[in-house]
Amino acid sequence: MEKVATIMTKLINQFLYVVEIPCPECGGQMHAWKEKAGEEPRAAPVCMDCGYKALRKNDAKETQELYADSLKAKSINYLKYQSVLPNKALLKNTIENFTVTDRDTQQAKETAVTVVEKVLNDESVHAVFTGKTGVGKSHISMGILWAVIEQSGYNKNCLFINYSELLEQMKFAMNDKEVHKAVMGTLMAEIKVADVVVLDDLGAEAGLISQTNAKVSDFNIRTLTSILDARASQSTIVTTNLTGKQIRKMYGSRVVSRILSNAEGLTVEMHDTSDKRMVTV
Repeated sequence: MEKVATIMTKLINQFLYVVEIPCPECGGQMHAWKEKAGEEPRAAPVCMDCGYKALRKNDAKETQELYADSLKAKSINYLKYQSVLPNKALLKNTIENFTVTDRDTQQAKETAVTVVEKVLNDESVHAVFTGKTGVGKSHISMGILWAVIEQSGYNKNCLFINYSELLEQMKFAMNDKEVHKAVMGTLMAEIKVADVVVLDDLGAEAGLISQTNAKVSDFNIRTLTSILDARASQSTIVTTNLTGKQIRKMYGSRVVSRILSNAEGLTVEMHDTSDKRMVTV
């Protein structure tokens, strides 16, 4: 029985011939198709050595690019479609387009950059941004998520969770088995395991954020405690209109302790910043 190499050599000699000019890349033999008289060449001459290697290299590169594109799409879609957003426009917010107007917003931007660096260094950190409505807390938090996603090479899964919207979904799910399964079985599970999670606008669900005696339901406290317990050693960002004293009054010392763990140097008070959504006339 003839060896495969012998058979291949016979086939090459039957259909191809060696051209006089050597390969410009490796100096090896260049082969071209044996055409009939008057026929147009069906393909340019090719080196059977380095041409084959180049083809394999190109195939590997294409496979790598396809994998990278798939990873990128998966990470971006995870943020876009698994998050609980009150407004899809939030997805346009980045650290780069966050406007610095005063010392508080400057500190917020610097803290955001630090948080990203620590997350990329595989440190589990908590960060807290406090201040009245419209000062940019949600903006800078979303910016952190995008920076983590992009700078990790789309290797991190991030979620933005508006806390009051989450509670509304959970309450609605109580009357629908399918929705309950989706929210409690899938969403809550993802919140607890994602690489970075933003819990946005904590306290707004009470509707009494300006009152230190505001109370929240046991269901609310249990839900928040469950999330924070699960994320005790995972990177989490909290934004709130509340002061630390109000959070303690509304949710208890345990919640405050969970929020502030691993948050040393990463808490920003934006109380002197004006509402960025107001138009000056």
